[in-house]
Amino acid sequence: MATLFGDKSMYRKTEPVIVGGVSTVGTWNRPKWAVKRPDEKYVHRYLVPSHQEGRPDLIAHQLYQSDSLDWVLLVFNNVSNVFGWPKSGAVIEYPDESLVFPAL
Repeated sequence: MATLFGDKSMYRKTEPVIVGGVSTVGTWNRPKWAVKRPDEKYVHRYLVPSHQEGRPDLIAHQLYQSDSLDWVLLVFNNVSNVFGWPKSGAVIEYPDESLVFPAL
């Protein structure tokens, strides 16, 4: 049985792995912009307002018109602890949509 992911999931293009008869997520292949930092003209900055503190999904919705792309912000900013990230007043970076959407 195939594992289904949304069209903006970071796992959309991965081959499922069967473990103990259960289909699970395969190895994630990082997009180019997540492996090597893109040219600065493709990197944007965003000042986090207080109403978006701790809500990368809201920021992704504003920047990419999809809250499902919150993972892009987390990966690009090397976030390992998502709780409370980002803080109000922080400046976060995000890749240009011309890099993100073709990689989906």
